[in-house]
Amino acid sequence: AERFSDYPSVEHKLDYRPAREFFQQRSRKIKGLLGLYEYGSVNAPGISDIDLIAVISSDIQKQEMIPFLTGQDVPTYVKRVLDGGKIKPMSETQFAQVNLLGPISTTPIYAPNPITPEIPSTQNEFLIQVANIFDWLPERILMLRSLVNNPVLPCRRVLGALGSFSHSVVTADKILGYRSDKSTIFIESYNDLRTNWFTEKPDGNFNRTIALIRMG
Repeated sequence: AERFSDYPSVEHKLDYRPAREFFQQRSRKIKGLLGLYEYGSVNAPGISDIDLIAVISSDIQKQEMIPFLTGQDVPTYVKRVLDGGKIKPMSETQFAQVNLLGPISTTPIYAPNPITPEIPSTQNEFLIQVANIFDWLPERILMLRSLVNNPVLPCRRVLGALGSFSHSVVTADKILGYRSDKSTIFIESYNDLRTNWFTEKPDGNFNRTIALIRMG
């Protein structure tokens, strides 16, 4: 890899509030949309994307919903915070049990009748973590491996992939009951990259990102 594309700049820190307001207003106009929830957290404003779940009823209008879920005809600042991702549709029952996919935090953007997902038992949470490692870690390793050979690195996608890999490393450490030196170095290096992104020069960020990919 030789360079980044879609390089995040400090001005992009201002995208998140108007993007949430845009989705809130647009959600009100869609019949059959029971709620729109942000999940996870934006730990690095300007770099992190926003992940969204749409809770839909059985009488949803498909012709309205598809453009909404795929982010068609949205302003540029909304495209940046979605970063090519799509809004995930779920039924009310599925959303209530969403923590079976792994414990996540959810925050309503639009929710006339808010739904609070069930919290799994401690025993089930451990089994979910084990399942997530077997399901996600190999895919995330292969994703990092594929990025090294790209002539241009899509910056936000790469940082997102490193974040997902870091999450898997943390989960694996919890299952094993200890954190290895390699895990500590990777997690601290990744957190430092995000924290200092906007004070470092692009070349420095690029070299540190390449080093993290290879380390992963």
